Amino acid sequence: MTRFTTIILCLIGVFNSVNAQEVYHNDKAKLSFVLPEGWEQTPYDRLSDHYRLSWDHVRDEMIGMELFSMKSTSSLETPYIYFEAVIDTTQSEVEKEARYLPYIGREQEYIDKNQKFWQRDINWLRTGRGGGSPKSWKGAELIRTDFYYDQERHAAFKTIELYKESVGKILYVDINILGSRRFAAFDCYWDGENPDEFLDLLDGIVDSFSYDKGYGFGETVGVVSAYKEKASRKKFWLLLTVGIPVVIFLLYRWAEG
Repeated sequence: MTRFTTIILCLIGVFNSVNAQEVYHNDKAKLSFVLPEGWEQTPYDRLSDHYRLSWDHVRDEMIGMELFSMKSTSSLETPYIYFEAVIDTTQSEVEKEARYLPYIGREQEYIDKNQKFWQRDINWLRTGRGGGSPKSWKGAELIRTDFYYDQERHAAFKTIELYKESVGKILYVDINILGSRRFAAFDCYWDGENPDEFLDLLDGIVDSFSYDKGYGFGETVGVVSAYKEKASRKKFWLLLTVGIPVVIFLLYRWAEG
């Protein structure tokens, strides 16, 4: 085989590998990412009812909900990933990121500070009552918790590792990627004996992730306008609460002559 033929075959292999990966795009949420090879979008009606109900508190802000799994497995056989896209009406992405930045390099402090929420998720996973956790995980033993914030990718990673003899190692990874007045959440479920492969797979998804132009972190002009509008409203109400009594007092003194 000539060197030229070898190069051509390599290029064909690379092309086929890239072509085999499906790009998921959500026009409503204004985002896209590449699905790992061998993975597919599972029909929406296979989402667990429990999982759908667990997001009732943000149903009005929900702009995307999907389930992704390997083509060789059933819809709720690990590994699988629940994906949600949510419009965040309570905080801007800058305000949300500000909660993470002080804990870069001090991740355990963040876990300790938010222990109530971590314990809630751990209990859900260990009791099988989590929106998407398999019933086979019930009674699993907690091994570790981990958290870190990737400032370059504006992504927060939360990991809970469990173990059950009949199942093996268990991983739950919650990834939140911040966008302009929105965030994308990946709830990722895996069990088996080689968690590093799954973690690499998730890292590849985050690497391929992007918001459409104008919807990424800090991109939308509307975000800046919202801050200005909020500041203007504060000034307006301050003027009303302070200025009107002063004007009334001055008019009263003028009328008294």
